[in-house]
Amino acid sequence: MKRLAIGLLTVFLVGVGQPLFTMTGVVAKAQVTATASNTKRAVSNENDAIITKGKFGTVDFYLTAAGDLHLGPGRFPDHVSTPDDLGRGQLISAVTKAYFNRPNITLNNLQTVTKLVTRVILDGPIQAAVNASHTFSRLNAVTTYVNLDQLDTSQTENMAAMFSENAYVTQLDVSHFDTRRVTDMNIMFSSMKRVLELDVSHFNMDNVKNVNSMFSGTAALKQIDFSRGTFAVTEQASQMIAKSGVERLNLPLFEAPGKSNNMLYAADSLSQLTLGPKAQQEKVYSLKNAPKNAQYTGVWQIVGTGTVDNPLGEKFSTGSEIGKIDPDREITQAETYVWEPVNRIIPPVTPPPVTTAQPVTVRYLDERSQPLAPAHRLTGELGTAYRASAMAFSGYRLAKTSGQVAGTFTTEAQQVTFHYEPDLVTGGDGDGIAPISTVVYATKKVGLYRHKDFSAKTRQHWYAKQKRTNRPMFVVTGFATSKNGHLRYRVRDVNHRSKTAGKVGYLTANRSYVQSVYYATKQSRIRVLNPKGVNSYRQVALKGKQRHYRQGTTLRIKKIVKYRKTTRFVLTTGDYVTANKKLVIIAQ
Repeated sequence: MKRLAIGLLTVFLVGVGQPLFTMTGVVAKAQVTATASNTKRAVSNENDAIITKGKFGTVDFYLTAAGDLHLGPGRFPDHVSTPDDLGRGQLISAVTKAYFNRPNITLNNLQTVTKLVTRVILDGPIQAAVNASHTFSRLNAVTTYVNLDQLDTSQTENMAAMFSENAYVTQLDVSHFDTRRVTDMNIMFSSMKRVLELDVSHFNMDNVKNVNSMFSGTAALKQIDFSRGTFAVTEQASQMIAKSGVERLNLPLFEAPGKSNNMLYAADSLSQLTLGPKAQQEKVYSLKNAPKNAQYTGVWQIVGTGTVDNPLGEKFSTGSEIGKIDPDREITQAETYVWEPVNRIIPPVTPPPVTTAQPVTVRYLDERSQPLAPAHRLTGELGTAYRASAMAFSGYRLAKTSGQVAGTFTTEAQQVTFHYEPDLVTGGDGDGIAPISTVVYATKKVGLYRHKDFSAKTRQHWYAKQKRTNRPMFVVTGFATSKNGHLRYRVRDVNHRSKTAGKVGYLTANRSYVQSVYYATKQSRIRVLNPKGVNSYRQVALKGKQRHYRQGTTLRIKKIVKYRKTTRFVLTTGDYVTANKKLVIIAQ
């Protein structure tokens, strides 16, 4: 009767009068399958289910069915090696002991739990141990570390094997690690065969004594950059990157004492090595020879003033020679050693940036775009002002200007062009400068000089003042300005019956002494001056003779026209006569 009462009470409490086995089945079913709408939540809860939990130092941890190992805030314990430890890994050992609920575990136990952990998640700030060796080692199913920047390593002195045998990790952010106190990094990243990048560029290596096999077996790692690593007290560095994929190793400050024996032994992929000044003498790196094939010559070479693809420095026939430069030779800078390429890539030469002012070219062109005077260049300092000036040419007037007449000198070359057109107006004999290729004559005594700066020493010949019909003539071939700012004609003597014919030099451009031979303006009447007279012609080229006019004959003028670099008078008859001042003169 007593047993029956207890049974009825149990049924009542559990199932409101329903049979116990029925209720148990319903509850079990609800827990496993729930309803269709809750299926996802059930699966999620299943993955979130905690399969073990415990403590690691003062850090609470728990492992979920999804493979996430969560680490709460606290401090990791110092590693104390025991006879049965065998480098099993501190953290994974603690998790395994919690999972099997026993203080002593076997290697099989460890392997079982290792397969369950795929991510390590730091949920709060954690102080790494002073002896942090093997902290995360043997986690060879882990693919990801989350929030590793929560780990404070400022008090850590030993990082030996800290992440060794993390075979499936591809990314590991250790860029924030404080390594100022660390003395041991032996096999720290050993056998991380899938890791692609390890940023150790900021690592302080001043107190590290042991880097043996630090990166050995990192098959996917291509580059290691110890930009700040001095290795000032490093005593053991054997096989630091042995059997790794490291192709580029940067040690610009390396100054380890001793010979650094076998440091680069079995660094089979290393093709670019940068060594600081103190790392290039009295060292034994055991570096392999450069390969000799279609791509490389079999020689190591210092880059020097060249590039990695076109090294220009000293060559080394064997890898064992690197680190053994004559100790009596002074080395003051880091050098990069590379495998000498068969086919060099020579970068194109980039011209230096232009920092000096470029000139302003000033041109003077006639209506046919022919020069009236040689172009000249204005020069000055970058940013200073310039102004181009037009010139007044006999028989021409300025029609238009292209380019900036006033501006500042820049790094780009500039151009100003003054365009002229004929200006054959009435009256006078034409003022202005004689254009290039035209003929001038001397109206007074003038000198012909070898240089634009006139002196008795540079004078070639005096031309005496002559009557109008005998005045010496010159073809203008150019212009120059003396140091005092006076304009000069560069000329050629065309006085064919004179001993000076053909001489070249400089004449004054002062109109009081030298003028154009041809009239540049229309006159109403002219008188024949030439003792032999002049002819009139049907064509402007003075072809097709019409009449001959004796000396003293007065001719009436209709207009004046240009012909090449000369001018012609058009008579009222429509015929052409010369406008040469030596042959005709204005009639009063």
